[in-house]
Formats: sequence, C-alpha cells, structure tokens
Amino acid sequence: MANRYWVGGTATWDGTIGLKWALTSGGIGGQLAPTTADTVFFDANSGAGTVTLGTTGACSTINFSGFTGTFAWGTNTITVAGSGVTVYTQTTSSTFTGTPVLNFTYSGSTGTRTINCGSVTEANSATLNISAGGDTVTFQAASGIKNLNFTGFTGALSSSTTRTIYGNLIFGSGMTTGGNVQITTFGATSGTQTLTCNGVTVTFPFLQNGIGGTVQLGSALTTSNTYTLTNGVFDANNYNVTVASFSSNNSNTRTITMGSGAWTLTAATGTVTVWNLATTTGLTFNKNTANIQITSATSGTKTFAGGGLTYNTLTITETAGSLIIPITGANTFNTLASSQTNAWTLTLPASATTTVGSWSIAGASGTIVTLNSSSAGTQATLTLNGGGIVSSDYLSIQDSAATPATTWYAGTNSTNVSNNTGWIFTAPPTVVNNGNFFLLFG
Repeated sequence: MANRYWVGGTATWDGTIGLKWALTSGGIGGQLAPTTADTVFFDANSGAGTVTLGTTGACSTINFSGFTGTFAWGTNTITVAGSGVTVYTQTTSSTFTGTPVLNFTYSGSTGTRTINCGSVTEANSATLNISAGGDTVTFQAASGIKNLNFTGFTGALSSSTTRTIYGNLIFGSGMTTGGNVQITTFGATSGTQTLTCNGVTVTFPFLQNGIGGTVQLGSALTTSNTYTLTNGVFDANNYNVTVASFSSNNSNTRTITMGSGAWTLTAATGTVTVWNLATTTGLTFNKNTANIQITSATSGTKTFAGGGLTYNTLTITETAGSLIIPITGANTFNTLASSQTNAWTLTLPASATTTVGSWSIAGASGTIVTLNSSSAGTQATLTLNGGGIVSSDYLSIQDSAATPATTWYAGTNSTNVSNNTGWIFTAPPTVVNNGNFFLLFG
C-alpha cells in the first residue's frame, strides 16, 4: 500500500501518468495513478483547479480534507476497497460536480469502516454504495449523503452521529443496525426519496424535513424508534408501517398518505404520545384504507393525539401491564376496537365528541376496561354514527355521555361509576325479524 497525493491543479485522474500524483503532500509528481491498494489524498496542496474522473477510479481509501478545488465526476465511479480505517472523508471545502458515486467493495467481516461525509449540502453530496462485507460501517460528523445503498452488505451499521440523506436509503436484507440511535434525516427539497428496509428492523429514528420533498416507502417500514414528519410528503405506498411512534405536530405544509397497509405503534414503557397529529394546520391527511393498531406488552400511558381527523379502524392491543390510552381531539373512527388480555383504560377528551361507526371494545372477567373522561366530573361524548346499536360488557364507565340514546348497551357486567348518560347497563334485547331471532352482542 502506498500514498498518492494529487498535485498540480487541473488535470484528469488517470490521464496524466507521470505528472499529477506524488508520494507526499505537495511533492513532486510522476507517480502512477492509484490502485485499490493505495491511499488517496486531495488536500490543501492539490491546487484549486478541476480534477476530472475520466474513467473509473480506484483506491483503498480517499480523503478530500483541505481540498479547495472541484472534483468533476461525469458518470464515472470510484471503487474504495479499504477496511478497518476511515475509508472516505469529504469536507465542505471542496466542490463536486457531475454524479458523484463511490462503491465500497471490501468483502471481509472484520474491523470497522468509517465514513466521514461532513455536513455537505444536497448539491455537493455523493452516492455511497456499500455493496459487500460483514464488518461494521460507521459514520462520523453530520454526514450529508445523496443515496445510501447497503444492498449486498451483511454487517452492522453503527454510528455516533446524525446523517442527512438527500436521495434513496436502501438497507441490505442481511444487515443489522445494532445500537445505532442517531437520527437519520430525509432532506431533499424536491423529487421523491425511496426508503427500502428489505425486512431489516431499524433501531434509529427518522426525521423528514425536506421542504417540497417526498419520502415514499419501497418496502414495509419497521423501526423500534420514531418517525417524525416536519416538512414534505410521506407516502406509505400501501406498505405496512411499524414504528414506536409517528409525529407530525406542526403547522408546516406536509402530507401523509397512509395507503392500504397496517400502521402499528409499538412504544415501550413510559408516558409517550404514540400518534401525534395534534396540530393539523398545513396538513393534508389521506387515511385511505389503512388501519392503526397500538400494541403494548408493558405498562404506561400511550396518547393518541388525533387532531380531530377521520380514521378507519383504531385497535388497542394490550397483553401485559397496566395500559392507559388517552385520545385527544374530536376524532371520528370508522371502528374503535380492542383486543386485550389485560385490564386497560381508555380516556376520551372532556367536552368533546368522539364519533364512531362501530364500537368493538369490551373487557372480560378479571380484565375490566375502564372508560373515563380526561377531566374528572366533565363528560366526554361518544356518538354512534350510521345506525345500529353498541353491545359491550365488562366496562367501568365514568363521565361518559353516549348518544343517540337507547343505542349504547354496556352489558350486565359493566359498572356505572358516576356521571354517565345514554348508557344502558344491560345486555341488548333480542331482535325478532321475519320469524328469525338475532342476538346482538359485542
């Protein structure tokens, strides 16, 4: 392995053998163009001219620290074969033109490859293809990246810093993200960025903040962390979305297209808002046919801040612990449902109306569902829309106004705590129709 320093300013990477490559910074040129065994430097002594990548380049590692010139890629690429060190360093002092693409090809499984893209802008960012290896890849500095593609990589992505992606993010199906919890930001201000997880459960949070940009899923999204939409369009593209929580609580221009997939909110122990659309100013919300499920196997308070919007089905699944689900906003649900093996509490907004097309919430013996208001002594209104009746059981109800009257049957095993109207604490009547008997039950 040898060092190769670019010297002498404007020329072509591999078209000036004997002229532009030196063994030391600012040294005398005349060395052969680098190979995959060589460490390449563009630094303050490389001149402020334009370096043109005439054909595909190769190196072990490449470092642009201090380079104030322009690197013109055209449509060619650089292969970076190194491992166990910082294999790529880009800084804001240099300018990239054309279509910058680097292919990281180390295929072993030991060591850590470090990539430092610097806080470069969208216009100056490069595409990084980590196409092989079972080692660890980590990013340093507030990395600015065009496209980041891990197809073929089977190792671990680890990072001590945030990343901003201006293009597509594709995970390799055999990789992991380990303890990586630094935010990845989607920052494109136009066009569509594609997020493809390929079955990988991501451990870090996503922030979408590109004004005018779109992020569209290319596969199901699964992260044990959060997704926050601050600006732009999030399009689930009919794929399933599994996140700890989803938030778009601001007044910027933004759009959520939910598609036809299932949205699962999985926040762990503690007090957290798992769905936060409390502020809907500037928001275009397309519920499409997607359904939302809040799942929990732990205790805690998981708030659904609906923003007064209309949703399809919201299902609460409680399998352990003592769960509290406060719902805020005067929302409408086609169906409000539960599937639980533990007792839990549903808190509806006081002095507001929650409208449902159907109600499929009931407890069981020993696992009572508590229904109350967000303000003790002030009723929360439940309205059934579209006719029919509600049949439930094993509820403990307080401060609830159910309308229309004579349609809400709480069941014989439910408890009328206090300050309730409209609820009937019996089972629904048997309905006789054309000689046939129908028993309506929840």
